Amino acid sequence: MRKSVIVFAIIGVLSITCFQVKAQKNIVTKKSTAGFVITGNVNDANNEKVLLSYENDGKKIKDSTIIKDGKFIFNGIVKEPVFSQMNIPVKKIFVGFFLENNPITVTIDKAAGTTNVTGSQTDFIYKEWANKWKVVTQKAGSIYHRMDAEYKAEGKNPNDRNAKLSDNARQGFDKEFAAL
Repeated sequence: MRKSVIVFAIIGVLSITCFQVKAQKNIVTKKSTAGFVITGNVNDANNEKVLLSYENDGKKIKDSTIIKDGKFIFNGIVKEPVFSQMNIPVKKIFVGFFLENNPITVTIDKAAGTTNVTGSQTDFIYKEWANKWKVVTQKAGSIYHRMDAEYKAEGKNPNDRNAKLSDNARQGFDKEFAAL
């Protein structure tokens, strides 16, 4: 039952996310077909290689450029918003973000440990969802922790697929999950 709740929660969240991304994809692809321009700023960097990878229309794309005086640029076109990965191996910097056909700015401050991506509406929506989902997972984590303790108190292994909590204990946790 516990795993069913998790599976249904994940399916629900993914469905909502896919719906939002699909809706945004339609907006993004209709408003801009000129492609993307990623402008990057990295403090304390010069002559380091920046790698960018993503999928476009089923093809894996890998691109690279060199940082000049803390700045770099990538250009291209994607069929739809896609998750991309950018890294600067020498600096051990990794940035994941949604790439779409818009001007995008990536600002990296290695000293402060911060990365900021602007210009991608899909990335903004994803980060907004992820922040909300983080609250849910924190609350769910607390419930699962207490459930594990209850399994143990009842002399059962919480990792055993066949282990079941007593009806009394289970009802309380079910109510908490329903409220969550």
